[in-house]
Amino acid sequence: MANQQPDPDHGLFRVEHFVTVGNNKVKKESDLIFDYFGPLLVLEWKYTRNGSVPRRTLRLERAQLIQQQRRGYFSYEGPLQDPHELS
Repeated sequence: MANQQPDPDHGLFRVEHFVTVGNNKVKKESDLIFDYFGPLLVLEWKYTRNGSVPRRTLRLERAQLIQQQRRGYFSYEGPLQDPHELS
């Protein structure tokens, strides 16, 4: 996916969030999907001949997710750590 445009009719949204990288907070925009348990920030997509599926995700707290006025866009107020630093 990662086409930079939301597609709410097909369950693909965009979310603005901040990621802590070292001592810095970096503003990012990522794909957002929802599963049975709630919102998932998509870090990486896996491309197959049948389409694409999320490969790496971060679970988001629903209470920290705010729907924006533009259709298909959200912002996330919760803290997120750069997953590369968690390894």
